[in-house]
Amino acid sequence: MKREVFADSEVAEAINAQVVPVMIYADSPGADELFRQYNIGGTPITIFTDNSGQVLDYAVGGIGKPEFMDMLGKLVN
Repeated sequence: MKREVFADSEVAEAINAQVVPVMIYADSPGADELFRQYNIGGTPITIFTDNSGQVLDYAVGGIGKPEFMDMLGKLVN
């Protein structure tokens, strides 16, 4: 997703206009705590949360640009 979705200029513009993106790698410090908090069993996973950390939408597995933009669009409508 990093190279195919997030590198796309249309996606980057939409993300930066609507959300605060955070990318966490499985071996990042503190990732284990987040994996427990959100009951993540594997990666990749895309999670949209509100500012209090409540899950608004998520997708398990790699998703393409159309799916990502659809998820993002549902958050603002």
